[in-house]
Amino acid sequence: MNRKTAVGLLVFANVLWGSSYVVAKIALEAALLVVQPLVGSLLGLALLASAALIFGALYMMTLPERVLIAAGDGVLDEISGAL
Repeated sequence: MNRKTAVGLLVFANVLWGSSYVVAKIALEAALLVVQPLVGSLLGLALLASAALIFGALYMMTLPERVLIAAGDGVLDEISGAL
């Protein structure tokens, strides 16, 4: 193989590599544009779920007092006497 052929193949390989890199970069950016909103929405759902669990736990902490107060039979006196 002579020198001109080697240089020609080198130039052709670099052009092919450069164009495939641009295509791959565009494809990667397009894929990230699809993935980014999905990850954001999943993080938002996780945040809402954790907030719901926290508020549910806070609500459940008040249930025994509500049940005792609603039961009657002098329970109100027991609760106020405990304070």
